[in-house]
Amino acid sequence: MNHSVGLILHKSTSGAYLSANEYAKVFYGLGTLQDLTKTNDQYWAENLYHSEHYSTEELLCSIEQEDRKALNGQALFSLKLLFIHNVPKIFLTHKSPIILNNQIQAIRCHYIECDPTLIHINTRLCQANQIYVSELTKKLIQHHFDTKVPLTVRERQCLKLLSRGFSIKKIAMELSLSQRTVEHYLENARARLNCLTTYELVARYTQDASKCVVYSKADLAR
Repeated sequence: MNHSVGLILHKSTSGAYLSANEYAKVFYGLGTLQDLTKTNDQYWAENLYHSEHYSTEELLCSIEQEDRKALNGQALFSLKLLFIHNVPKIFLTHKSPIILNNQIQAIRCHYIECDPTLIHINTRLCQANQIYVSELTKKLIQHHFDTKVPLTVRERQCLKLLSRGFSIKKIAMELSLSQRTVEHYLENARARLNCLTTYELVARYTQDASKCVVYSKADLAR
């Protein structure tokens, strides 16, 4: 079974589950796919997705908002954070309407699980590509992934000189370090500040050098 395909689910416009690919048996812990047709969004919100971090009503409202966007006739790409058995999981999702006889009959939902340690890269890509992120997911990401931690002294020193136009060689000479060590500090700072390029790193630092922060990863394994 190819799990890399992810979960593909078809559900009615009212949220009742109609059919799915074979991976649904693994995802939902079902014996047969026929069992899935006896369920709906509310059933899984109360069981599989139940969590202390949001209410069932809050989750269902978020799902309904996404479905409404997809039912407007356009495919919807989104980033979603769900708690499965109270463990946070990150998904890139795609929802699109199923149209028969010029009428929307159902919704096709495709979920692909992402590496949670790449959450900030994923959110950055979502912003760049205008991928939808619900208010609930934004709140959960902020709560579980956005713990602020200061840069180290050396990382700040290297960034300060880099922002002044110093080359790696000149920074190394100024701080009495090897060039490789300077590169190491800048690589760490880029990772900590979730920057994809050196240009972005300098821009982030110069925005507010006194408040340079990083985002640590939440404890995902329980």
